[in-house]
Amino acid sequence: TFLTKQLQAGRYGKEDVAAIGGLDTEKAIPVLIKALDTVKTQKDAYASLKEKTGEDFGSNSLRWRQWWLKSHGEKSSGVNGSFSNC
Repeated sequence: TFLTKQLQAGRYGKEDVAAIGGLDTEKAIPVLIKALDTVKTQKDAYASLKEKTGEDFGSNSLRWRQWWLKSHGEKSSGVNGSFSNC
């Protein structure tokens, strides 16, 4: 979707992070993890990740990426594209 592409490209704000949190988990998680790297979206991205996954790695995007890749594999839907620019 347009929103997912915007978020993957790093063009997003707090409202966009809230919207992506409502999308399918397989598509949302990699984008939310990437949003942890931006100060203005970090808090909301973390809250969405914690709620969607039941996991808690704080705002540490590296730990979230490692968990996602381990639990879903590198070829999981959207992972390579979402993390390629991280």
